[in-house]
Formats: sequence, structure tokens, C-alpha cells
Amino acid sequence: MIVGVKSSSATGTKPSPPPKVKLPPPICLRDNTKWNYVSAECTRMHINYTRALNTKQGIKILTGTVEDFRKLNKFLISNNIPFHTFALEEKRKVKVVIKGIPLEFETDDIKDDLINQGYPVLAVHRMHRRNGTALGMVLVILERNEQARKIFKSLARVCGLSGVTPEEPYKRGMPSQCHRCQLYGHAAANCFAQPRYVKCLVPHWTKDCDRSKESGGKPSCCNCGKDHTANYGGYPEAPRPKPVKFRNKNRSNVPTNRPFSQNQFPSLSQSNRPTERAESSHTIDRAGGRISRPVPPGY
Repeated sequence: MIVGVKSSSATGTKPSPPPKVKLPPPICLRDNTKWNYVSAECTRMHINYTRALNTKQGIKILTGTVEDFRKLNKFLISNNIPFHTFALEEKRKVKVVIKGIPLEFETDDIKDDLINQGYPVLAVHRMHRRNGTALGMVLVILERNEQARKIFKSLARVCGLSGVTPEEPYKRGMPSQCHRCQLYGHAAANCFAQPRYVKCLVPHWTKDCDRSKESGGKPSCCNCGKDHTANYGGYPEAPRPKPVKFRNKNRSNVPTNRPFSQNQFPSLSQSNRPTERAESSHTIDRAGGRISRPVPPGY
């Protein structure tokens, strides 16, 4: 006897949708004059792209597969064509901030201890305040895998010291600025555009700038040309942090101010009404007749 497999229509259950395939990140061509050449070379080298859009920062190229993304990446780098992109999901790292680390602990010792605990640590950096003073916390960068994600729940001690707290790094809620080209929205690790200095219009690396405190002169923004640095927060094109929205979970329990109605108040019964003082009077005999006067209060 052959037992047939019931279809989803027969069982009444809906078939599960196929898992969504995450597309590779876009590639932004920074020199629009290179587009015709890049497009022709993509056709010749069988590099397929699904879409190309003209944006404020350049031509945004979308590829359909990771293989095409890597081939286009390699072609642009080998031909010194300026562009920026983003890291593939598989290449992104796991970052964790560990609090409660004494300043006397060396980062190399912390790294070795975490590796001995089984965590795939790539680097450990001591965190500092803006004025340069060291903090009692370190930033740990790990490979992206299941073991790395366990550090948030399973890490109990570092170098034999308990009481440490692993947390996710604080997110500013706004795009970061590239330290290579000074534009917003991507990182220097994935940028292959011309290097720019925050104080100069002419493209060059920060280390190659001949500016000094003695030379003076106003800075010039490489993004808009005005007299401020490219990382100036008041720059009109600089992104603004998103406003924080506070949600009240118990909003249904919050009383609302509604107008009062007469039905909300009980009617006064006869017994509850205030008693009125009776107008009693007394008679006084006078010459010429009887005079009636009301009793004075408190009599």
C-alpha cells in the first residue's frame, strides 16, 4: 500500500514562504564621468547589476549577487576608480563594550583571556573620554558567529575578575562621517574615494597637510566650501539625530480630563437639604396695641 504525501491544500496549512535572500550592499560610484566606462566594462566582464541610480553622492549601483558585488568591487579598486560601499553581512564584526575593567589591565592580556574562554576575538581597545583620559571599559571586536553572540549573556569574568558587564556599543542614532572623504553615511574602511582633510578644500590626507597653528587662516569645508571644518555640527548638510519617541504603555489607564455632567452628581434628598431657620416671632405689649417682632438670632 502506497501512502501518498498530503499536499498543503489537503491539510489546510499554508506553505511556509522561502527564506528571503539579503541582497549585497550598494556601490556608490563617486565620479559620474566614469559611468559609461564602468557600464561597458560590466557588460564585457559579465558583471550583472540590477539597477543604477543617480544620487547626491554619486551613481548608486545595485548588484543581485555577492559574486557580482565582489567582482565589481575588485574591478573598481584595480582601476583606481573612486567609490564607496558597505561591508557584506558576513564580513561585519560583532562589537561589545565590557565595563568594569581596571585601568591597570593591558588590552593584550584581556584579548588572550577572552580567546582562552573560546570567544573569536580580533582586537581589544581601551576606551577614552574626549579629553583623552582612559575609562574603565574596553571595546572588543569579534568575528561574526554564534559563539561571538554568546558573549553578551555568558561572559562572567575577565582575567579572573568578576563583576564585569558586557553591553552593545552606544548608537548615536545618526549616520557616521567617513574619516577618509568626510561625507556622511559610510565608514572609511569601505571608502576608496579621494582623501579629504576636514580643514582644506584641496584633496589630501590629514598627515600631508601643511597647516599649523602658526600659519593661521580660516578652515574651509570640503563639502560646501564655507569657512568651517567638514565635521562642524552646524553644517546644514550634516545629519541630525532622530527625535526620541516616548511611548506610554499604560496610556489606556491614564485618566482624561472630560467635562462634568449633571448625572455624575447625586441628587440631594429632602433629609440632606439644609434646614431653614423658622421665622418665629414674639409679641410685645406696648401702649396703643400689640407689636410683633422677629426673634433676633441667637435669642
